[in-house]
Amino acid sequence: GARHLVDLEAPQNSDADNDGFPGAGAVAFYLWGINPLDPSPAMNWFERQAERIREEEDRVGRLNVLRRLSKLFVDK
Repeated sequence: GARHLVDLEAPQNSDADNDGFPGAGAVAFYLWGINPLDPSPAMNWFERQAERIREEEDRVGRLNVLRRLSKLFVDK
C-alpha cells in the first residue's frame, strides 16, 4: 500500500526507460495489480474503499451506542 509509494521514487521502479526497470519495487507493484508507472487508479480505488470502511465503522458505532442506550431504558 501507501507505505511502499517511496519505492516508486527510485528510477528503476518508475522509469520504463531505466536500464534497471523493473526494479524490485516495480515488480511488487505489478504483483499487487498496480501499474508502477501510473499508480493513481489503484490509489484512488484504495481511498474509496477506505472511505467506505470508515463510513461503515461510523454507522456501526452509532448503532452500538443506540443499543446500549436502549438497554438502559428498556431493560429496566
